[in-house]
Amino acid sequence: MQDLNPYDSELLNRVEAYVKELLNTKLPPTRVFHTLPHTVNVVRACCSLIAHYATSQANGEALLTAAWFHDTGYTETGVKHEEEGVKIALRFLRDFNLPQEFYLKIEGLIIATKLSASPKSLLEEMLCDADLSHLGSEEYEMWSLRLKQEFERQLNKVITLENWNQQNIFFFKNHAYYTTYAQQQWGPVKENNLMMLLKSI
Repeated sequence: MQDLNPYDSELLNRVEAYVKELLNTKLPPTRVFHTLPHTVNVVRACCSLIAHYATSQANGEALLTAAWFHDTGYTETGVKHEEEGVKIALRFLRDFNLPQEFYLKIEGLIIATKLSASPKSLLEEMLCDADLSHLGSEEYEMWSLRLKQEFERQLNKVITLENWNQQNIFFFKNHAYYTTYAQQQWGPVKENNLMMLLKSI
């Protein structure tokens, strides 16, 4: 398993422990996709991006902190969970007396993961790409079925696989990775996953 704390940072150690406990104990049972394993995958993808772009420790710690917290809002709400995640992150981080710039960066990073948002910096692009790295993963089908199950539990109705795959095809065709690393590393597998979806309908 790739090291989730490339800087051996005490801050990241404590953030990881806090978020793992939070997601393991506070997420509602309707959450099947937005769980700790998804968050760990996003953090791991961020680590790959950090290594590729030789990100400074200050920026890397901010990116990984935001990655850990980006879905914690689901422990409180399903609506505007990003804003709730910002509140959870800032409440926890205040005890560290970090520079104001760090707190603002965390807020911007988490809010950038909204599907309707447009990242405004390389760091925000990195987190957005990491959050959707499963699209270009060999395990895409597993993650897709987990997300389908989560929607079904939220909506309290069954979604046919054909309808689900059509929705995913639309999403794939309207999605593009921001960073060249993601385009090169995850793009080809994403194209294969799209071809698999097209063959299924």
